[in-house]
Order: sequence, then structure tokens, then C-alpha cells
Amino acid sequence: MATSVAGHASFAPAADRPYRVRYNVSSARAQPHIDALRRALIIMRGLGEKADVPTHLRSIWKEIRSTNQGRDPETGRASSDVSNHELSLGRQAARHLDLFRQIHGSWNFFPWHRAQLIFFEAVVAHLSDFPEFAMPYWDFTTQETHKLPGWFSDRSSPFFVQRSPGSENADIFRRRQEAVTGDPESGSDPLPLADMLESDIELFMGGTPERGNESPCEVEWGSHNFVHRQLGGFDGEWVFGRGRSPADPVFWFHHCNIDRVWASWQEGNGTTDPSRFARAFRQASFIGHFWAPSGTDPILNPEKVTLAELLSVNKLRYGYDKPLRSAQFQIPFSPEGWTLDETRTLSGEVRGKPRESKNGGVSQTIAIDQAALPSKTKSMWSQITSAILRISVLGPMNQYGLRIFLHAPQTDRTALNAGGPAFVNFVIPFGMKHVEHHQAGCKIALRVTKQLSAALVGAKRPVVGVTIVPIELSSGRARESGLVFEGASITAETALYRR
Repeated sequence: MATSVAGHASFAPAADRPYRVRYNVSSARAQPHIDALRRALIIMRGLGEKADVPTHLRSIWKEIRSTNQGRDPETGRASSDVSNHELSLGRQAARHLDLFRQIHGSWNFFPWHRAQLIFFEAVVAHLSDFPEFAMPYWDFTTQETHKLPGWFSDRSSPFFVQRSPGSENADIFRRRQEAVTGDPESGSDPLPLADMLESDIELFMGGTPERGNESPCEVEWGSHNFVHRQLGGFDGEWVFGRGRSPADPVFWFHHCNIDRVWASWQEGNGTTDPSRFARAFRQASFIGHFWAPSGTDPILNPEKVTLAELLSVNKLRYGYDKPLRSAQFQIPFSPEGWTLDETRTLSGEVRGKPRESKNGGVSQTIAIDQAALPSKTKSMWSQITSAILRISVLGPMNQYGLRIFLHAPQTDRTALNAGGPAFVNFVIPFGMKHVEHHQAGCKIALRVTKQLSAALVGAKRPVVGVTIVPIELSSGRARESGLVFEGASITAETALYRR
């Protein structure tokens, strides 16, 4: 039986609702949903003429239109999409801005944006008279959608807003190749989203919100931030690069793809069960973060949305046409005749001071427990089965990405490249400030099982080097950046076999 909240929407049980599929924006099946969103955006943004709007929605359109010009709360400049009407796009942007620090840089990132998408879909379904509406997604890593669809740059379209010059017709995938590898023609995806599906809960979801926006997840500081920087400007000059990014319609297509990555990871890891998460996560909720305007019918109660109820897309009655599939890195199994004797957890801490390298990078040496060295005798064999690198950096990083390497100490730092065995990842620390401003930097956890194993092959001492090279996002080149390497550590697990 449906219930109502504050005289607004009714919330029918999930079992009574049809299952909706979110399609790739390039799919023909996405077209009815794109058309519905176009109709809704005309109203949500107060665009077009009265004749463009159904009679029963004209009063809403007129009110939004009359209040949609004003001052951007972030820049103070004249702006549009600032209406606070409950059905306006400006209201969506304002709430995202107000909660920015709470919903980024921690495990809140995925569930909050999933809830936001669900409530947004309910608004679009109502305003477009298309109750089946499901938000399409834009995956810039697929060949047919390396670029934004042309209707985003059509100035007569409700999908148009001003974005970073040249970005709307740019090959975003090619730009990422250049930033990550230095070669825009390298061909294959240097950082496939599917590779992240092998991560455990801590790495994939990010840290607790209590860490103060310092523990982003892999997807957030990777593909998510890269797209925001490319379309929103490297200093956040355009709305897509700032806290009011939901005022740009691209936001919803981009975050729908981010949600697809999370849903794929959940399916592969069985992490739709709340009991697998920390108690603090299971008990957390978003109170007063969302709203259900009159006429909408979201599946969630906006007054209180728990993180636990956002874990299963099946229970939320939607899914994706093409979930991601991972070719996971396989840890070697013990060969015949060997028996697992024990597992050990080891740690490594920094040794000495960071050193600058000629390519603008900063290197730090880490010494690990002696037991980390791989070894094999007639009766004993040990190997690294898991390793996580944690780094902490500060600096004026809005215009930069970070190439991160883990390597043997004697490695020539200037010869490191993204195609080599030492390459770990490419990080975009969205919103970092200079250390002189006394702002928190960025603390990132990275999987380094393969890299640590390779760096210790033939080593007599369990010592490795970590090198961070700042890459200017606008040029794809290494630059001096004022990066401060605050600290680094490694946690590793080894398996010991005997026979």
C-alpha cells in the first residue's frame, strides 16, 4: 500500500513497480528516454516558449522561468539555472553544492549520487509525462561515445550550457590516453573501468566521511574527476567543473555511468548485502538531503534515505543494458604438492626524505618487512597475494593529474612510463588547495599487488620506491607543480606454502 510524505508523492512498494533499464546514450533504445529528458529540461530550465510546454505544466514552467536568472552562488557572476523551485534544475544544483564536502571524498560518494539520480528520474518522469523514464548513461571509454553527442553543443537545445572551450567536440577518451600515457594514439584503454571491479570494499567505496573529504574512491579520483575537469575547466571556470555541476545536463549522463560501474562491482563482488559493510556504513543515512515534489513518485522516502537501502539496484527496480565485466588479476594458486601454511600481514613505512626528479616528479623510498621478499626453496615458497599503497599529498593540483609508479629503488625515475610494469594509476585530486592555505590534501589508497611483486623480484632488501609525476591536464605533459609528498605506506599480505 502506498504512503505519502508531507502531502507530496506516494511511495508504492518496490514489488508493485515495473523494472526499468538504463541504456547507453548511443543505443536506439535510449532515444525515447532522451526525448523525455529534453521535454523535462525545457520546463526545469525555463526555456523555450509557452507553446513548447503542455498546458498542465505551464504554471511550473512560468515560475521557474521568472526566477531562473540571478547570481551564481559560487562565483557571484550573472547566471542562469538558479531558480529554487522544487522542480527546477537549479534546485538540484544548489543541493549538490550545499552538501559538496559531505558527499565527495568518502564512501558517501556512490550512494548519495545514486539516490540523487533516483529522485531526478522521478522529476523527469513527471514533467515529461513518461513514467517509464530511465536515465541514459554516457560512457566515454566506448568507441561510439568517445565524444559527447552533438546535441549537447546545439545552442538551441535544452542540453546546452557553456562548457570548457573545445571540449564538446573533443575526443575525451583520446585526451585521457594522452594524460595517462603521454601518447594520444596509444590505442588501448590505459585505465579500463572494469579493472576497478576487482577492488575490495575499502578501495572501491572510499573511506569514512569522518576523514574530512580525504579518502576518495578509485572511480571518483579517476574517470569521474577527469571528465569534470575536461568539460568544466581545469580551474572550474564552467559550471560542470564546480559544485553546481548538476546544472549541466551532462552531469546526469556522466553520473549514471558512474552508478553503472558501482552496480557492476556490486554484482561481481556480492556487495549488495549490508552485513558486508562496516557498522558505521550500515547505520548511516541521508536525512533531509532529498525531496519529492508534488506529482513525482520516487521509490525512496526523501525524508530519510539509508545507505543500506541503496545497495541493490534490483531492489530499486532498475538495471543497465551492459554491465561491466572484469578480467581480474589472478593470484597464482599453490601448485600440486604445496600446502598453504600461513598468511602474514606486513607493513612498510617511508625511509628518508622525498627526492625531486628531473621530470617534475617526487620520489619516496619505502622499507617493508623482510618477509615481503618472494622466496622459493625445496620445502618453502612465499608470494605476495595483496598489497595496498597509501599516499598523502598536498599541492595546487586543480590543473594536474598524478601519474603514480611503484618500482625498484635503482630504477631511473625519468624512464618511468604508463605502459611499464611500475605504473600504478593516474589520479586527479579534484579540488586540492595549496599547503599554504592550510587545506586538507588528498589521501589515496591504491592496489599495487602486481607492481610490488615485480619491484621485489631478485631484490636482496625489501625496499621500493614510489614516484609521483604531476601531469598538466591541459597539455598532457609533466610540469613542476609545487607538489608536497606528505607520506606513504604499504600494507601487504603474503602466503607461505610448505611441502
